Amino acid sequence: MTDTPSRSLAPVRDVLIETDTQLRGVRSRPNADVLEFWTTDPTVVGHVREKLSAVSESRRLVSKRHLSRSIEVGDGPSGSPGLTHRQQEIAETALQEGYYDDPRGISGADLADRFDVSSSTLHQHLRAAESKIMRGFFE
Repeated sequence: MTDTPSRSLAPVRDVLIETDTQLRGVRSRPNADVLEFWTTDPTVVGHVREKLSAVSESRRLVSKRHLSRSIEVGDGPSGSPGLTHRQQEIAETALQEGYYDDPRGISGADLADRFDVSSSTLHQHLRAAESKIMRGFFE
């Protein structure tokens, strides 16, 4: 990948700095260059995608992965029973935003948008977290 006046990496660098995102790899392919980004805040993925699209319409999100680490009992603020970081993050946000209130303070779809995941993925994380919490409570 060459940084030339017609194909500058400066706008990409600016987006990365603004969103505290790391460039982890670059692969050149015959029809495209693939840039791999990592962030510690999964909620910025949508923002990064929007910013990159604004600097060049030829940029698009090809895939998104979340790497999570397991949190052991007592590691989290409430002693979460073996939740992954992502499960704890989503469950805590759901609780804080009123997902478990009646009436709901936030819908599952809105919560999924906040984490830039599909509604089914969000609910999968919530069900896994709820299951671990319930098992920890009753065992």
